[in-house]
Amino acid sequence: MSPQSISRARLTVGCGPLARPLACRLVMSIGAETDLPVDRVTEAAMIAEAIVGLFGEVAENGSVELTVRADARLLELRAGPLRPGGGQWLLAADARSSSGGVVRALATQTSIRQGRDGEESLVLTVGDHS
Repeated sequence: MSPQSISRARLTVGCGPLARPLACRLVMSIGAETDLPVDRVTEAAMIAEAIVGLFGEVAENGSVELTVRADARLLELRAGPLRPGGGQWLLAADARSSSGGVVRALATQTSIRQGRDGEESLVLTVGDHS
């Protein structure tokens, strides 16, 4: 990453038809600043699209907030706020989807974080395979 690169960005958008393409573009833009291989950045964008596409079922307030953080060889995606149990529901719904579980197949690490107010966030990390 160059000294001028952006290492973190946040998107807040209503659950609906624009959420998936906007999430994809955000991840691709931030990912372009990393040293990750292009295929891993693309896989991170696929993960974001999969999760955001399901978000309407468990969104706390009808919108999705996606924060993308980049290090040289890592992208972290944080999606929330979710109702309690929403993180696990998203992972299970992704596993049952026609794509067969993009998140579990492509993410390096997954976790569910609990906020002080009881809301959850799903945190997904995509790193280099090497």
